Amino acid sequence: MAAGLAGAKRIYLGGNGAAAEVGMIITAVLLGILAQRLMPECSNRTILPFCLFLGLALSVVGFLWALAVPGLLSSPDFV
Repeated sequence: MAAGLAGAKRIYLGGNGAAAEVGMIITAVLLGILAQRLMPECSNRTILPFCLFLGLALSVVGFLWALAVPGLLSSPDFV
């Protein structure tokens, strides 16, 4: 429900990055569902690497979604 509200607000705000932002929200939800399904198989010993992997995966996917913003790479502000 929170993801739906966040996506709706981002669509309402509009702008160049709206589609990429909604895509990132959907990706985060899907990764969360995947993590919940895989979590029972994790022991206390493997929980930290599992969480670090999920954080890294979300960061990489977020960067890829940022590349979908029109004109971002040609912007002088892109570092």
